[in-house]
Amino acid sequence: MQKTRSNGCSMISDAAVSKVSNILPCLRVIQLHSLYRVTDVAVSAILTNLSHLETLELKNCKSITWAGLAAAFEKSKPANLRNLDLARMGTSLVGNAEESQDAANEKISCISAISKTVGPQLETLDLADCHIPDKCVQELASQVGDSLTSIDLSENPRIKFSSVLSLCSKAQKLRKLKLNGCHGVKKHFDAFALCDNLPQLLCLEISKITLHDDQLASICVNLPRLESLVLAECLGSTDPSQISILQSLTNLKHLSLTSWNSITVLDLVPLVCTLPRLHR
Repeated sequence: MQKTRSNGCSMISDAAVSKVSNILPCLRVIQLHSLYRVTDVAVSAILTNLSHLETLELKNCKSITWAGLAAAFEKSKPANLRNLDLARMGTSLVGNAEESQDAANEKISCISAISKTVGPQLETLDLADCHIPDKCVQELASQVGDSLTSIDLSENPRIKFSSVLSLCSKAQKLRKLKLNGCHGVKKHFDAFALCDNLPQLLCLEISKITLHDDQLASICVNLPRLESLVLAECLGSTDPSQISILQSLTNLKHLSLTSWNSITVLDLVPLVCTLPRLHR
């Protein structure tokens, strides 16, 4: 057995996870999703006992702390870890609540520890909705290697476009980039600079980041290999007629234009007819 997955099993505890990691040392994939009783103790056991671990998913595990995760990485230095999913991990912010500086510093220290121990070897990283400070992206940019092919930074309102761009310039093999709902990125978003760094991109998600005609054109012209493009709630001054430029993305399989209310069915007909691979 090389993989174990537990989604939303409320009775799973640290003891159970620790026992599994002890009796199945050859596990390569651990997926723990929405396990609210699982804490830092379980994470430490996983990283200590599973020397062959390649994928660790702690999605929506609210009782795991950033400080505990940092300590586990610094202690174990997992040599084979390639895929890490921390989406919505830890304590969530309620509404517009401000995060304490101590909490922010814990996240920075944790991302720094992860970057230094496994950054150069990571292939996929999911930090969606973790409310990480911009400094975390800077830490990643300083250590990430050419192996990174996918990163999700969605719903992190404090990260800045300049830091994302620095990260992308280091990740020369990046194929998937998700920045949905990143309000800090939105302020200085530059499609031209982004495309210049990522001509090999296959998936781009930038929902809620306002696009204008020239930016949309830049994406279509300079990212010809795109297979998935998510532009929900991105309509700025873009003329609906400009939607036709998407026809140049001949490899496109998935397209989201949710909340582009000025676009009619007639605007989309030529697009659908021109892109044979587009899911209908």
